[in-house]
Amino acid sequence: MNIDIQRYWKEGGLDLENLRMPASINELHALGKAVGGELAADFEELYLLADGFKEGYRDELGFRFWPLEEIVSVAVFDNGEHGFNGAGAFYLFCEYLDFSWGYAFKRASISSLEIYLIGLKSRKPVLIASSFDEFLRLYVLNDERLYPE
Repeated sequence: MNIDIQRYWKEGGLDLENLRMPASINELHALGKAVGGELAADFEELYLLADGFKEGYRDELGFRFWPLEEIVSVAVFDNGEHGFNGAGAFYLFCEYLDFSWGYAFKRASISSLEIYLIGLKSRKPVLIASSFDEFLRLYVLNDERLYPE
């Protein structure tokens, strides 16, 4: 992971008490197995720092990274409300403002995850980052690609 996310959170005023304890390697491997293979190293690095945000907590912009135990396929999230053809291959890990929309990863290769915007009226996923590291860069910069048009 090329982004110093902990520094960004501290400097951005994130209440670090609302970060969950780091995930374990075993928990990450279990998620990898559930999604069909290894997780990307940059994804694992973030979750080895903190297993998402505590329930009900969002950062100052309204984002909430979900704990591993909450990561779920788009096909089953909210009773399939945001589903689309192929939704079972997309896994939600972050939301914006109580799920105004969310962010999901899809395995692009053994070592890479693509990140998509999910929950739009069109019900079509929108590719916003070609890696988890790129997604974190967009997040830190509060890039417009994080927000639907």
